Amino acid sequence: VPQLERQGLKCCVIDGDEYRAFWGNDVGYTKEDRIKNQRTMIFTAFQASKNFDLVIVSSLSPYKEIRALAREKLSNFHEIFVDCPQDITIQRDPKGHYKKTAKGEHQNFVGVTEEYEAPTNPELRIETNKLSIEQSVKELLQYILKPGRHQNETTK
Repeated sequence: VPQLERQGLKCCVIDGDEYRAFWGNDVGYTKEDRIKNQRTMIFTAFQASKNFDLVIVSSLSPYKEIRALAREKLSNFHEIFVDCPQDITIQRDPKGHYKKTAKGEHQNFVGVTEEYEAPTNPELRIETNKLSIEQSVKELLQYILKPGRHQNETTK
């Protein structure tokens, strides 16, 4: 975001983990709970887009139907798919969720015990197994900063 703000963009970031933490135990992990949570994030992004040049929603969006709703409700919606094969994601496991799921400590874990519908036609796909973090960020920034692209946009 600092790189974007240096370009004169007024940015808002809605982080899925922070959003969920804010609501605490009020949000569950069933498919229905996830859809309800995503719907409220879409509304939050819609409201934020009235006051910011760029709204970035960083969140797992495992269902086609919710991504379609976001595309319908948010003007200038751009789907960015940060992609990585599951075997590499399991090796990385930065939050330890895969290990906890394997031990039976996690229920309703998307991509393991719950369905994940990968995006089929995102505006941008960043393959993190092929790019370094720096290259991934560069690719994302190039996409966002393309001239004319950042007028009151919302990305998810």
